Amino acid sequence: MEIEAVRAIALALPEVIEAPHFDYGAFRVRGRIFVTVPPDQRHVHIMVDEQERLLALEVYGQAMAPLYWGKRILGLRVDLALADPQAVDHLVRAAWRHKAPRRLVAATMGQVRQHDAAGPAVRPPEQGVHMTGHRVFAMSFASVYPLYVQKASRKGRTQDEVDAVIRWLTGYTQAGLQRQIAQGNDMETFFAQAPAMNPASERVTGTVCGVRVEEVADPLMRRIRVLDKLVDELAKGKAMEKILRA
Repeated sequence: MEIEAVRAIALALPEVIEAPHFDYGAFRVRGRIFVTVPPDQRHVHIMVDEQERLLALEVYGQAMAPLYWGKRILGLRVDLALADPQAVDHLVRAAWRHKAPRRLVAATMGQVRQHDAAGPAVRPPEQGVHMTGHRVFAMSFASVYPLYVQKASRKGRTQDEVDAVIRWLTGYTQAGLQRQIAQGNDMETFFAQAPAMNPASERVTGTVCGVRVEEVADPLMRRIRVLDKLVDELAKGKAMEKILRA
């Protein structure tokens, strides 16, 4: 992927300007930087939130690395020679949503969403990828589960609370949940074998990773985004009875 393609994606987003940031190129929305371009122009730095970063690293780790500023992680450092162009497209849009003012995001969401609701793993089918084209479906639940626990624990919540949320959504017992992890089943199988999806999950709405859960059309991707949203609510300190729609 060439830097010009990244530039075209960024400048097509609402209220974006390009201006230098020291010796880096930078794209800003209302003064907030969401993408920078190092002098070598072989990489881009994309300022996504933690959940987007962790998922992208899990799926595309060969092409991406955490972007450090001292001890802080600001986003992703992406190698354009190795990166999937569709993944870069998604991440640039996600970074815009992360940095843009909320009112601007709400007012222009239709312009930014396009094919983006599917998440960072959209690409044409290939070996080892389900024919749906969503690589996240082929990820093992065992590889995603620690990311949920890590996100929650950083905010003072517990693994037991993460497990309770997953059991509430899917109907798994604790033993059943542990079996899914031990067996290494992919996300598609994990949800397909769920004993009973909670009907109250239809009341889970709102935005996670810049995507409105209730507007996700694909049934499996919607279930994944609902789980993302529940863990996000947990990490943000929401009471368990409210998360479980009691």
